[in-house]
Amino acid sequence: MICSNCGAQLPEETELCPYCGAADDNIIERKQEDAIKHYNDEAYKIVSAPERMVKETRLFLWKVAAAVSVAFIILTFIHITMRNTIQLQEFIQA
Repeated sequence: MICSNCGAQLPEETELCPYCGAADDNIIERKQEDAIKHYNDEAYKIVSAPERMVKETRLFLWKVAAAVSVAFIILTFIHITMRNTIQLQEFIQA
């Protein structure tokens, strides 16, 4: 990399020229853009976290509703089967 002010050869990613002290605007600007991008990414994570929680809660509630429905169907089947078995035993004994 070459200093835009004095023309000296500079090591990569050097913000200030060690010879004339001039700042490399490209590197500073790129670092500022990186910092802004990082900040925006973090802000997006904070904003999207409640949305993710809502989706996870809805999914959990659907799973609970499905489990309760299956349990209700199984218990109803067992109840009907038991009632029919008792009625059949009473019929046979009569």
